Amino acid sequence: MKTPQDVEWAWDGSHFHLLQSRPITSLIGRNIYSNRMVSEMVPGLIKPLVWSTNTTAMMRNVFGRMFTALLGPNDIDFSLLIKRIHSRIYANNTMMGELFERVGMPANFFEMMSRDERAERRHPPMNLKMLRSMLRVLKFAWRHSRVADEISAFIERHEQDLEYYRKADWSSQEPEALLAQFEELAKLHSETQWFTFIGPLNMQMRNRLLCQVVEKWAPDVVPSDLIRGLVGLKALEPNSELHKLAKQARALDPDLQRLLTEKDDQTIREALSTSAEGRALVRQVDTLLERYGFLSTNGTDFSRTPWAENPTLIWHAIGRAAANPMEPVTENVEAIREEARQRVRAHLNWLQRWFFDRLLASTITYIDLRERSSLLMSEDSYQMRRIFLALGNRLTARGDLEQAEDIFYLMYDELKQLVAGELDAETAKSLVVTRREEMEADALIELPDTICGDYVPTHPITPAEDLECLVGISGSSGCAQGYARVIFDPSEAPTTLTKDDILVVPFTDVGWTPLFSGIGGVVAETGGQLSHSAIVAREYGLPAVVNVKKVTHLVKDGQPITVDGNNGRVYLKHVLS
Repeated sequence: MKTPQDVEWAWDGSHFHLLQSRPITSLIGRNIYSNRMVSEMVPGLIKPLVWSTNTTAMMRNVFGRMFTALLGPNDIDFSLLIKRIHSRIYANNTMMGELFERVGMPANFFEMMSRDERAERRHPPMNLKMLRSMLRVLKFAWRHSRVADEISAFIERHEQDLEYYRKADWSSQEPEALLAQFEELAKLHSETQWFTFIGPLNMQMRNRLLCQVVEKWAPDVVPSDLIRGLVGLKALEPNSELHKLAKQARALDPDLQRLLTEKDDQTIREALSTSAEGRALVRQVDTLLERYGFLSTNGTDFSRTPWAENPTLIWHAIGRAAANPMEPVTENVEAIREEARQRVRAHLNWLQRWFFDRLLASTITYIDLRERSSLLMSEDSYQMRRIFLALGNRLTARGDLEQAEDIFYLMYDELKQLVAGELDAETAKSLVVTRREEMEADALIELPDTICGDYVPTHPITPAEDLECLVGISGSSGCAQGYARVIFDPSEAPTTLTKDDILVVPFTDVGWTPLFSGIGGVVAETGGQLSHSAIVAREYGLPAVVNVKKVTHLVKDGQPITVDGNNGRVYLKHVLS
């Protein structure tokens, strides 16, 4: 059946019975959009300038590059692979599936890699054209399955490229020059986007193979236990630095310690300036911000406020960590990892052990490369933000915008027209007001995961009343119960999080990890076993369940919940004795 079907079925208590199936002709020819995959790549609501630059560029720089290698030269408009619906990003599954099927691959290839779905495969006729496509797939797979050294070289090269942007002062540049600077940085960023895709793709494929080996030969082993104890990961360095600062903070007067979780950046700095220990802590925090100030809640979105612009978030994290000491449980997780590895190896012969050891080592390598390239993605976005805010200040000074951050509500073509004088100030300001209102309204509605055609059903966001359990993916083993703290932005998190609190979040990036200190567990709407949420939770021994759909809407803040990281379940009450 090659068209959508209306299926009638019955259940007799032990078996399903198919009664009839007929084509849904009203759906034929319509595109099907889904946010299942892109919600992890581009989470949350996306502002117009981010959409019209980084998001659409990702389709050309990543999927355009990949499918051109697989299909050969073409005139495909790869920007049509995604659509912005009520400020959220949806993938065109129909178009994506057709492209994969043209090269002889399952239409749901990405879902197979990340969610362990079964292949949705049609069997295209085998002809010369299909044979050429399959040869291109084999060549692509061989070429890009061993790119660890290439990614490492790119990271080192890109670090050097960024030095120019780190040192640049954009405040005196003219608007036209600032646009040119952005476009040069965007060219560099295209490589970041590519390697931030091809590295994780390798990681996902290897991890899936690893899970299959475990499920076949050692089903009593939790696959995620094999990748615990990765304390050397680059993305864990900010947390490590925060814990060092927390140790310093514990030497402060108790009254000063309380200020760290109660006051703003300026007040804290003034209070700490009265003692040598306080001044030393301020210097260390400034050093942290110099190294990691580019981090924000979403590394792909330059409209998000970074640490450098909101140091209060860091002070609060230090204060929480000082009051609730929590270090990576290195010895415990390393012991768990080694025990899991030995239990798997015990079931294998010498050749299988050789394959397993190489597979595990390469999976860990690609996890590290994913984290390192993700940090570069975040810094690229931060440097773009600096350029756009400088441009926003210039446009505000000449009366084209009300404030610098209004620039994020313009499409890039509109911004270029405004700079060139082809778009008048009143029209630009009106666009900003309208789009700001639209995004505020979009934040209050719930969209389905899948949308057929142009009809978009929307519903007000309301908590569910009668659910007892939500199902996701095990991110980190263990169980914990506490009270849900539903948080959409780290800067809005309570300053007194404790082990009785379970973080319930839409997603996490490196910029979220200051919240992980001293909590009881983590539940996230998106992600998999190799997501940042899961990795950090495992290093700190926190039970975590990820990929729990709409959990931030289904759970109420303060509601008692239980996190079962062993089985990937979240119970909407306390169930542990």
